[in-house]
Parts: sequence; C-alpha cells; structure tokens
Amino acid sequence: MISDTDDQPLVISSHLGTYALVTVGRVSNLEEIAAQLMNRRRVHFSAMCGRAVNPTELIAALINLEDTFEDGIRHAQDAIEGSCSLLVLTEGCIYARATNWAARP
Repeated sequence: MISDTDDQPLVISSHLGTYALVTVGRVSNLEEIAAQLMNRRRVHFSAMCGRAVNPTELIAALINLEDTFEDGIRHAQDAIEGSCSLLVLTEGCIYARATNWAARP
C-alpha cells in the first residue's frame, strides 16, 4: 500500500478521535469492501488515485466502524484478503499490527 501515488500518512478524524494511519501490503478484495461500505451509505472516500480507492483510507473506514481501535483493527483483519501492516498513532497510544492474511483458509 505504500506507493508513489497513494497519500500517506492519512490523518483521520472519527468518533474514535483524531489519529494518523499508515499501511503497507496488498488488499486483494479492496474493490469489494469499498462497494460494500458505500452500499451501506456509511462512508465516502476522498483520498482517491484516479478512480481507485486509497487502501489506507479503506482500512481507516473499516477501523472506524467499531467502538475501539482494538476492535476496529480486528474488524479490518477479518474483512481483508491479502496482507496489511499498519501503524496507528493517536494522541496517547501507538498501535502496530503486521499480519499476512493471504494464507487464511
């Protein structure tokens, strides 16, 4: 996900508070998740590269669906096919997670 074309880090303001998010990996089902989120009418995507959704913004949208960062990161892990390492920086805490979901059944 770290690339020359995708904006990072993203500074996100949500019900969880303001945080910075960086990611690296490959979300194989990015378009499917983006479509599901937009169909629920709960999110919009603004950090676009052409017509493609920024994978980091997608991860943020998944995190923001939950009540805590811990639950949001777990939710993102459950939704993503592929791999993603992330770093979340809040005012009082840093969350880091490196996971390869490609081997999941």
